[in-house]
Amino acid sequence: YRGIKAARLSNGDIVVVGEVTFPGGAKQVGLTRRGANGQRIAWPNVDAQYGHFSSQYILYPNGNTSVPPIYSVHDIKVYGDNIYVLVTGHLSDPDTYAPNVLRFGTDGSGPGWWFAYDDGGSPVNDAVAMDIYGGKLVVLGRHSLGVTGGFWTVKWDVESGGGLADATFGDFPAPGSYDRSEPVDIAFRRVGSLVPIGGNPGYYVLSSRKWSADSANEDF
Repeated sequence: YRGIKAARLSNGDIVVVGEVTFPGGAKQVGLTRRGANGQRIAWPNVDAQYGHFSSQYILYPNGNTSVPPIYSVHDIKVYGDNIYVLVTGHLSDPDTYAPNVLRFGTDGSGPGWWFAYDDGGSPVNDAVAMDIYGGKLVVLGRHSLGVTGGFWTVKWDVESGGGLADATFGDFPAPGSYDRSEPVDIAFRRVGSLVPIGGNPGYYVLSSRKWSADSANEDF
């Protein structure tokens, strides 16, 4: 079990998401819930196929071959009655790895999933982080070095039932004098009214860059 991130529920409980590797190498999302004293709290309504140790743990997809396999786990956010987990999943059509947002109810119920991918050539590379604000879920990811470097975003509307709709993609290739520019795990911070970007709230992304003119060919 490799712990990744934590988030707080509205009642004060803490949810921790991790990456669990089963014998044979199959990756799983692991979710555990802790009270103020650190004691594990059972998920009250977890689906039986995902609940373990008297529902104290959620393991997903836990052998369920009808949902996409997990390659890596990146981030977690709580919004209303829903828990969102950002992973890189294995998409079957096309056969590729791509960012995937999972949703669980705060009671552990009803997982759903959405891929950051479409047929128009939109990004399918590594996910890095996500944020939810004002009814929008935003995912930040990076291009592979063999493409352009740089990074990309996808933004969904969060529906009243917790689902995601109307994905909008943005693309940010490496700037002119750099071989590449990539966001760094994890550095995706919302900027409120105190430090506006162009007069509007926005995001800052911390990146590493490789400058082609540098003889040492180092990252900065």
